[in-house]
Amino acid sequence: MQNDESTYLNDPTSIETYENWREKSEFNVDQFKGEIAQLLIDAPHVRAIYARLVPASTTHSDFWSRYYFRMYQLDEDETRRINLLKRAEEICNEQNSHDWDEPGKDKRNVVNFYLSLSLGF
Repeated sequence: MQNDESTYLNDPTSIETYENWREKSEFNVDQFKGEIAQLLIDAPHVRAIYARLVPASTTHSDFWSRYYFRMYQLDEDETRRINLLKRAEEICNEQNSHDWDEPGKDKRNVVNFYLSLSLGF
């Protein structure tokens, strides 16, 4: 994500979701000055992309707004994945409490099923 210039240049495909995030989060690039400065120090590839794109292709504010939105999306995806796995574990535990055959077999199948859903297989 950090190495992909489209992260910084293009508005997300779901512009409505992006705009909703901007409104709800009240994103203001000035609030992230310290974090941005540290990121530019720690991640030379991001610094190089920033130097190449701002202000020639995008604004400072749009560059970071798109970046933080993508980070938000990754966090949301990870939260959904974890919740699916937790639910799969709950289902397995419910099924195994009534099953005296091969403990763990059904559990692995259910967990694998939910994991495949969360990873988009």
